[in-house]
Amino acid sequence: MLRVNRPNLLAWFNPTQSNPLPFPLPLSEFGCLPQAASVTYAGASTMAYVNLIEGRPNNGVPAVKLVSELTGTVYNTTSTVFAIPRTFNTSGNTYDTYGSLVCPAVPPGLYRWQLVYPSPALTLVSSLIEVLTQVDAIQYSIYLDVANTRILQGVRYPFLDPGSTQSLRLRARLIDTPYQVDQTTYREVTTGRIRPYHQAADRLLSFRTEPLDSIQIEALEMALLHTTIGCNGVPVSVQTHVATQPGRGSLQPVTFTLVDQSFSSPLMP
Repeated sequence: MLRVNRPNLLAWFNPTQSNPLPFPLPLSEFGCLPQAASVTYAGASTMAYVNLIEGRPNNGVPAVKLVSELTGTVYNTTSTVFAIPRTFNTSGNTYDTYGSLVCPAVPPGLYRWQLVYPSPALTLVSSLIEVLTQVDAIQYSIYLDVANTRILQGVRYPFLDPGSTQSLRLRARLIDTPYQVDQTTYREVTTGRIRPYHQAADRLLSFRTEPLDSIQIEALEMALLHTTIGCNGVPVSVQTHVATQPGRGSLQPVTFTLVDQSFSSPLMP
């Protein structure tokens, strides 16, 4: 499969061409059962942007399907996607695709989103996504929601509806919640005691992912470059970007740390 875009929270591929990059089946860090880094559950919505390569013709609005990686069974969805004008040339507009991918009621397992464009025919498939029960998805993943004030890596945010974001559940776990304290003090002349002058604290959220391939690591780093980031509904900023850890083969777990902006407060005298 040839990657047709720079990965956002989901990467997309043309399945009719060979894959120039390793795209292994991910495995659990604690076992041998295959599992994907990206997860969802029935009824959940994933907001995706497919920034197609330059020169892609106007293929119109695609039909969205979810395809079982194990059986090949195709499930139709109630997803809503739109064609976003990208460029204008002598052949007319070229279009990207943006919209909501709603997971239908399917058995838990590994799947790929499939976009089927009308004439001229074009089919794209996504990187692997795992369908879990809602309880398991919330327990074993975090919900990332990102947007940017300008075009970022080909994603044309200014051309989307106000408030539009990309969103995805990522299999990751919270490993630490340290506090970073910023404080200055002075010595009181009359008593000689040390008194706080300015003080504030940031609550940090440190995460570790399941082993990711090179494409998924690039996608996660891109997500952390956005100007607006939400994690499980909480506004956050980035303290440290992705750092790879020792893994197995071409798969590596990643750590990163976010700042909980709902906790943070300005310096107080």
